[in-house]
Amino acid sequence: MLLCGDKIATAAALEKAGIPQPDWRATASPGSAVKAAESLGYPVVFKPVAGSWGRLLAKVDSRESCEAIAEHKAQMGPAHSVYFIQKYVEKNGFDIRAVMIGGKTVTLMKRCSDHWITNTARGASPEPYPMDPELENLLERTASVIGGDFLAVDVFKTAKGYVINEVNGQPEFHGSMTATGTDIGRLMIEYAAKLDEAK
Repeated sequence: MLLCGDKIATAAALEKAGIPQPDWRATASPGSAVKAAESLGYPVVFKPVAGSWGRLLAKVDSRESCEAIAEHKAQMGPAHSVYFIQKYVEKNGFDIRAVMIGGKTVTLMKRCSDHWITNTARGASPEPYPMDPELENLLERTASVIGGDFLAVDVFKTAKGYVINEVNGQPEFHGSMTATGTDIGRLMIEYAAKLDEAK
């Protein structure tokens, strides 16, 4: 939970394990945030270090916009004084969400939207997505790095293959249930019961 609750910690753990993800930087001042964004190359995405539902994200396309976003965040208090910046990834209108229980994927969907933020909490439409060996291997590697029994992993499909965007340690799953018809709550309870029986 602590690892997934800090996007910088998550990104660092994935990087150490060689898990593909968007290029990223972490900085602690408006000036260094601008330099970090320019080292990545525009467009970039500013994300809060802790957050969900696609809130407080900012896609930045120029130095002028970057300076404004960095300065605004600096005035928002300690929670926003550390900057997490990712290289923007073109994802062709969708991302992929996997819900994993005990290190195995139980549902897989794509979230489609005309907006660059493809989150069901922001209006994206959920649809089933087929599993393939490359994606399955990447998800299992990611789960082994992060740990935990109940994860949601957000993935981008790029021209160079799949990359991990985020890992959620307290996932909501209404969209996944809508898209796949899988009763995730029941599966989680059954998994927890087996853990209890094993004690």
